[in-house]
Amino acid sequence: MMNRNFAENTCKNSAKLVEVGDIRLASEDAFCCVARFSASLVNHSKVAGALEQFQSIFALSKVAIYRATDDDSPPRKIISVGDSSFTHEEADALNALVTQPDIKAGTVRKTIDTRSGKTLLLIVMRANRGEADVLQLTFPATADADSVLSLSTMAPALAVSWKMRQPGLASTLAYAQSRTRQSQLHETKEMPILSPENAYGLSRSEFRVCRLLVTGLKPKIIARELNLSIATIRTHLRNIYAKTEMAGQIEVVSHFGRSAQPMVQAA
Repeated sequence: MMNRNFAENTCKNSAKLVEVGDIRLASEDAFCCVARFSASLVNHSKVAGALEQFQSIFALSKVAIYRATDDDSPPRKIISVGDSSFTHEEADALNALVTQPDIKAGTVRKTIDTRSGKTLLLIVMRANRGEADVLQLTFPATADADSVLSLSTMAPALAVSWKMRQPGLASTLAYAQSRTRQSQLHETKEMPILSPENAYGLSRSEFRVCRLLVTGLKPKIIARELNLSIATIRTHLRNIYAKTEMAGQIEVVSHFGRSAQPMVQAA
């Protein structure tokens, strides 16, 4: 059984370089990433910390694990660190991956978000009957070839680690993310409507919808979270677009997602 010593021993014993073709990869960082990720899944460690290590070493803007299905429903976020935005292109890439006939654990796909220019590296952690758990590694621009090769080489080990995770961990992580959204929602309810964070003069309901949209939720999920009809959510969205002078959901998420305080109007 893997334990915390697994991570420590792997890091200590993996300082040598390995050669893949003409590219020499510094395997110490890669092995430490895999080891820490593996240990976090079976020892009640902080999974977010393991993902942050990936983010730091490979200069990623976001590292996230999603559960995607082949029925066009929105991918479900299990855990995410880094950039909180979530574009339609990301959702489409995740859903399209699940429909591939050769989909299996360890599969790696690279795609470009044409709107943002970001590179998405998708690693399938689990695949079963039209459903897959996918590790999404997002580069802020064109991905470095060595980083892509290194991460792709790690994919089988990451998939094995995910298979050996503590039972129920995915649901626990997703619930924790949901609790975070509920905390944000509570903060929004308590925030004075004339707060500087509401620089566009949104109503309290519009402000609440906008904040949830920025966390990556789609309108029908927001409707469920707020116990409102989808028609009401669409009305709020139209008002948000009018007041912010933005064209749609993607622009709203892109604009507000760039800031640590997403509802502050950019200078």
